[in-house]
Amino acid sequence: MLAKAHQYITFTTPPNLQAAVAYGLDKEDSYFMGSRRDFQAARDRFAGGLERLGLSVLPSSATYFLNVDLTKGRFKGMTDNAFSTRLVVRFGPWKLAQLGRRPQDPMTLTGHVFVDRTEAEWVVFKLRWQRLTGQELPLE
Repeated sequence: MLAKAHQYITFTTPPNLQAAVAYGLDKEDSYFMGSRRDFQAARDRFAGGLERLGLSVLPSSATYFLNVDLTKGRFKGMTDNAFSTRLVVRFGPWKLAQLGRRPQDPMTLTGHVFVDRTEAEWVVFKLRWQRLTGQELPLE
C-alpha cells in the first residue's frame, strides 16, 4: 500500500510541491495553528467589512473563502453580473495592490490606474516579468 501511494504521489505531484510538502511536514504544529488563527482572523475581518457594507455573507467554516448571498441584504435581487458591473461603474478607476514579500511587509499600490481588467492583467504580467528577469517589457 505504501509503495503504491509513493508511486502515485511521485508521478503526479510536481517536484517543487513535493519539496514544499516535505518542508511543511518538518514544521511544528504551533506554526500551522498560528497560520490558521491568522487566516481566520483576516477572513473574519473581511467578512465583517462586507457585512457593514450591507452584504449578506454566507457562513464560512473550515475554509478561508467567502461568498455573499445576493438574494438578501442591501443588494437583494441583483444578479451576480449586475452586482459586478455596479461595482466597476460606481467605483470607476482602481489601482492594484502589491503584497510585500513577508506578511509583516506593507502592501503598496502600483502607480497604474485601471479602468478594465485586460489592461490590469497586462501590467501584472509585465511586473512579474520584470521581477523574474530584471528586464522591462515595452508598453505595447
